Amino acid sequence: EAGSRAGAVSIAETTSGVVRANHLRRNRHLKRRLLACADHFNRSYKKGLAYMQEIKLLPEPLEANAVARFLKFTPLLDKEVVGEYLGDHKEFNISTLTAYCHIFDFSGVTLDRALRSFLDGFKLPGEAQKISRILEVFADRYYSGNPEAVADADSAYVLSYSIIMLNTDQHNPQVKRKMTLEQFVRNNRGTNGGNDWPRETLETIFAGIVNDEIKLTDDAAPTLTPSKWSDMMRSCGGGKGRMLASPTPQEAALYDADLFGIVWSPTIAAVSAVFDHTIDESVLKDALDGFLGIARIAGHHRMTDVMDHLVATLCKFAAPAHLQFGGNGGGGGSNGSGSPRPAVQFGSDDRARTAAVTVFTLANRYGDSLRAGWCNLLDLILRLHKLGLLSKKVTEGLSVDDRDGGTMRAIDGGKASTSATVQPEKIQKKVSSSSSLLRGFSQLLSLESDYYATADVPLTEADKEAEQRATRCIEACRVEEVFADSKFLEAQSLLHMVRALTWAAGPAGAAGAAGAAATENGDGGVISGASGTGSNGNSNSNSNSNGGGVGGVGAAEGGAVSAEDEDTALFCLDILVAVTLRNRDRIHLLLPQVYGYLRTIVQSAQVPTPLVERAIFEVLRIARALLPYKPELGEDLLDSLRLMFALQPAVADAFIERIARELCVLVRAAAGFIKGAKGWDTICKLLMASARHPDAAGHGFEALSLILAESSSEGDEGAAR
Repeated sequence: EAGSRAGAVSIAETTSGVVRANHLRRNRHLKRRLLACADHFNRSYKKGLAYMQEIKLLPEPLEANAVARFLKFTPLLDKEVVGEYLGDHKEFNISTLTAYCHIFDFSGVTLDRALRSFLDGFKLPGEAQKISRILEVFADRYYSGNPEAVADADSAYVLSYSIIMLNTDQHNPQVKRKMTLEQFVRNNRGTNGGNDWPRETLETIFAGIVNDEIKLTDDAAPTLTPSKWSDMMRSCGGGKGRMLASPTPQEAALYDADLFGIVWSPTIAAVSAVFDHTIDESVLKDALDGFLGIARIAGHHRMTDVMDHLVATLCKFAAPAHLQFGGNGGGGGSNGSGSPRPAVQFGSDDRARTAAVTVFTLANRYGDSLRAGWCNLLDLILRLHKLGLLSKKVTEGLSVDDRDGGTMRAIDGGKASTSATVQPEKIQKKVSSSSSLLRGFSQLLSLESDYYATADVPLTEADKEAEQRATRCIEACRVEEVFADSKFLEAQSLLHMVRALTWAAGPAGAAGAAGAAATENGDGGVISGASGTGSNGNSNSNSNSNGGGVGGVGAAEGGAVSAEDEDTALFCLDILVAVTLRNRDRIHLLLPQVYGYLRTIVQSAQVPTPLVERAIFEVLRIARALLPYKPELGEDLLDSLRLMFALQPAVADAFIERIARELCVLVRAAAGFIKGAKGWDTICKLLMASARHPDAAGHGFEALSLILAESSSEGDEGAAR
C-alpha cells in the first residue's frame, strides 16, 4: 500500500512537472512572438497593433485592456513611442491610458514612489497637454487607492507635477541654480485641498528625488535602485514574484533541450578555440570529448541546427587551407611537414586528422540529425578525393556494386567510366586494428609504423610515418559506411543527403536540385534524327533547358570542362546512384531529385564525355534494377528513358550501340514487368532509332525478338486459361 501511494505521488509529480514545463514553453514562445510585435510597434504603433491583430495576439476590434497589458508587460518596447501613444488625445488612447493605470496597485505607497513606478514604463512626451493628461489619470488612480493620504485627486495631480519639475531641476546639467528644500516646500503650500502638506512628507520626497533620479530603466541593462528594491519587496509581500518550487529530477530532465538550446553555440565556440590553439595531446582529447558530448546531446534531442553547425566546424578543421596539391605544407600541421605530398601534409597535421575522424564518426552515429551539414561533409569528402587521400577500397565502397545492379559495360566490353578511372593516384591503406574513435585517437598521433607507401619522390622517414598516419586515419573515418548505411536514415535526412550530392557535383548538380522540384513531364526530342515524341506529345530536336554545369553540362554554354570538375561530378554520381539503389523501399522520395540531376546533364550535352556517358547509362541501370522490385513505378521508370530523345546527334552517335545493348538487357531482365503501352512505346522508339546505326541494329533486332517472344508467351498463357 505504501508503495502504491509512493507510486501515485511520483506519477502526480511527473504530471505536474510536465504541465509546468509545457506552460513555461508556451510562455517562452509567447515572449518570442511579443518581441517581434515590439519591433513592429516601435517602427509604427498603428501597423504594430494591426500586425498583432493579424496574428491573433490582440482581439478584433481592439480592447483597451489588452493593449494596456501589452504596453505594460512587453519587453524592449520603445518607451518614447509608448509615451506618445498614451498621451494621445483620442478616446481609445485615453481608455488605454486609464486601463494602463489600473494595472498598478498604489495602495499604501507614497506619492513619489507610486510616480516612479508609473513612469518606469514609458517616457513622458514633450507636450505639456499630453503630460497633463497622463498625470490627471495617474492622480485619479492614486487617490482611489489612498483616499486618506491626499485630500483629493487634484491635490495628487499638483504634487505629481511639482515632483516632475523638481526631478528636472535637480538632474538637468543645464540648470545651474538648483531648487532648495525651502523653495520646494513654499511652492507646494496650500495645494493639499487648500491645506499644506506635512513638512516631513515634502522633506522625504525632496531627499528621495535629489538622491535617486526618476529615470527610465534600460531593459538591456537594468539596475537595482533603492526604489526598485522597495517595489520588489512589496511585490513579494503581496505574493507576487515568488520563485517557482525546485523541480524534481524528472521535471528537470524536461528542460534539458531548452537549456542546451541556449548554451550550445557559445559552447561550440569555446571548444573550437581550445581545439584550434592547443598542441597538447591531452587537451586535444578533452576538446574532442567536448565535441562528442555536444553531438550526443544534440543527437538525443534531434537538434538538427546544432548538428549541422558542429559538422561544419569540424569539417573546417579537417580540411585546413594549407592542405592542397602542390602546397609547400609548411604552414599548417602541428608537426609541420615540408613535403608537398597531400598524404604527408595530412598525416603531419594531428588536428586535421582528429577532426576528420570525429566528423565522420558523428555522421555515422547521428546521421538522422543532419540536414545542411551533409553539404559540408560532401565538401570534405571531395577535398580528400581530389588530394588522393581516399584509398581504392574506400572509393570502390562509395560507388555502385553488384548489389546495385552491377557495373555498366563499356563499348569494348569493359567497365564504363567511373570516378576511379579518372581520379589521381591513391595512397595505399593499411587496415587498422580498430576503427573506434577513442581507441584510434592515440593511434592517429602515434609515430610507430611498419608500412611505407611507394612514391616517385623519395620520402624521408618522417614523411613515411606521416603518410602511414594519413592512411590509418582514412581507414578509421569509415567514409564509405556513411552512404552504405543511408537506408537506415530518416526520410528528411536522406533527402538532404541526396540534395547535397547534386550540389557537390557542381553547377550541374545545382541545376538538377532546382529542377527536381518541378513536375516530371518527360522530355521531348529526337535521338540522332529518329522520329519520336516525348511524353508530353511534342516533338523537339534540341533541348537545353537547364544551361551549363559540370562535365558535359558545361559544354552547353561552349565552355571547356576541366578533368578535375568531370572527376568530381563522376564521383558524386557514383555515390548518388549507389544511395538511390540502396533505398529502393523509398525510391519515390529520391527519383525526382535524381532524375532532375541526370536530366540536366543529358539534355545539355553537346559532345560525348565520361559524365554524359555515365548519366545516360545510370538512367538505364536504375530502370533495369527497379522494374522487377517496384513494378508499380514502371511508367515513371520507363518515362525517364525519354531523356535520350533530347541527345544531340554527336552524343547519340557515340552511345547508340551501348544504348541498344542495354535496352536489350533491360528487355531480357524485366519485360514481364512492363505493363503499360506508354512504356513499350518508349522502348520501341529507342530501338527504332538504333536500326539506323549498323553497330546498334543487331542489339535492336535482338531486343525486338525478345519482345515478340514475350508477347507470344503471354498470348499462349491467355489461350490456355
